[in-house]
Amino acid sequence: MKGIYTINKKEELYMNSQEEALTKIVEDTSYVSRKLIRGKSRTHKISIPRNILGYMLRTEVGSTAVRAGELLGRHHASVLKYVIDHNKNYKYYQDYKDMYLKVRQKYMVGFKEAKMQILQEQIYQFQIQLDILKEEHKKKK
Repeated sequence: MKGIYTINKKEELYMNSQEEALTKIVEDTSYVSRKLIRGKSRTHKISIPRNILGYMLRTEVGSTAVRAGELLGRHHASVLKYVIDHNKNYKYYQDYKDMYLKVRQKYMVGFKEAKMQILQEQIYQFQIQLDILKEEHKKKK
């Protein structure tokens, strides 16, 4: 089921739609599973996606450092470090920059566009309801 990540037999981690979408984008872009991202490995192949996911959970999704830490299997201080180090990593490490740009592009185009369409549909439905209420109000006068 989407939005639920089983950590072990006793513990499940529930994700909202933005957390799930961003995690899936990072997995697909980096070819690193969320299980490996949450793992202990410190190799660049795994740490770069982890850093980017932590940074974007905090800055793009608006997760707290504690929540982002839960999702990454890290202490919240690690997430704060990802945020602090982002500009330096982006400037000096080409692998980080390349992956970040790909992830951000997919996130902005895919998820944000879908969210905007949902909001536009909701606005349209609210407008219809408002028009109905106005008509009912006119009939009562």
